[in-house]
Amino acid sequence: MLGIFSQWSFLGHWIRIRIDGFQVEKLLSKAISCGICFKHMEHISETSMEADITAGDFELLQKLTRNKYRLTLINEGGIRFRAVSFKRKKLLICGIMVFIISCAAQNLFIREVDVIGCTAIDENQVIACAREAGLYKGALKGFDAEKVQNHIYESFDKVVWVKVETRGGYAQVRLAEAQGKSISLKESHKKMKKPCHIVADCDCYVETVRTYRGVRIVEPGAFVRKGRIIISGKIPVEMSTYDEDADKTRILKVHADGEVIARVPYYYSFYLNHGEGKKEAEARVRTWIKENVPKDAQILNKSLNFQEKENIIKVYGVVETRRQVGEEKEIIIENNSNR
Repeated sequence: MLGIFSQWSFLGHWIRIRIDGFQVEKLLSKAISCGICFKHMEHISETSMEADITAGDFELLQKLTRNKYRLTLINEGGIRFRAVSFKRKKLLICGIMVFIISCAAQNLFIREVDVIGCTAIDENQVIACAREAGLYKGALKGFDAEKVQNHIYESFDKVVWVKVETRGGYAQVRLAEAQGKSISLKESHKKMKKPCHIVADCDCYVETVRTYRGVRIVEPGAFVRKGRIIISGKIPVEMSTYDEDADKTRILKVHADGEVIARVPYYYSFYLNHGEGKKEAEARVRTWIKENVPKDAQILNKSLNFQEKENIIKVYGVVETRRQVGEEKEIIIENNSNR
C-alpha cells in the first residue's frame, strides 16, 4: 500500500534535487530510514549527487539537512505540477485577454461628450439634443456626426454653426451662437435656400473635400482655377420606369454644401529703396502678409528672392498657405427643362 502511495506521489509532483556536502551517503541512509524515497539517483562527485524525490519528501529532507548540506532544486514535474502550472498560465492568459478587451472597448465607445461655445444656450440642452441624434456617453464611435450636427442646428435658432469631432474616446461639439438680428437671417436663409454649386474663390491646390450635400467634382491633389466647380449642386437621379422611350435619368438640383481645404499661394513683389537690405525686405513682407493674406489662413511656407538690375533691387516671392476655400454659385433653373 505504501508503495502505491509513493508511486502516486511521484506521478503527482516530483522534484529533481542536487545534494552537496561531506558524507552524502550518511544523509541518504538517515533519509531512507525516515521513509523518504529516492529515484534516479546519480553520483556526481565525492561530495555531490542528484536524485528525484516527491514534493512532500523534499520538505522533510530540508529539515534533516539543517546547515550541513546544500539542496539545489534542478527541475520539477508530474501531473499535479503540470495542472497547477497550466492553471496559472490559463489565468494569466485570461487576464491578458480581459485587459485587451477592456482597452478595445474603451476605444470603441464614447467616454465623454464636451460642448464648447455655449453662452446663451444651456450645455445640458445641447447634450440632450445630441443624444436624440445618437451621440451620448457610451455610444459607439461610429455614430453619424453629420446627423448630430444637422439635428443641433435645426433644434436651436441661435446656433449658426456646429461641428462634431471625436478625439480618442472623447466627442467634442463646437458651436457658434448668433447675435441679435442674425437669428432672423438664419430663419430666412432656411426658407430661401436656392440650388447652387460650391466653386473655387481663388486659384488653389485642393487637399481635402468633405461633401455634405451635392456631388464632388474635383479630386484631392488637383489644381483648380478660380470659378471652377468643386462640389456640384446637380445630382443625377435614376428613374424607375418601364417605358423604354422615356428618359430614365433626371437631374436633382440642390443647395451644395461641404468643406474644401486647399493650399493657396499668394505672390508678391516690390522694390527696395536705396540703402535698404534684407532686414527691411522681411519687414515689408510681414506687412504685406497682414494686408493681403486672410487671417484664418495657415502659413505653410514663404520665399524671399532678390533681383538686382541697374541699381534697382526687386524683391519677389510666394507665401504658401492652407485655408478653407469655396463660395456659392447659384444654379440658373430653366423653366422649359428639368436639367
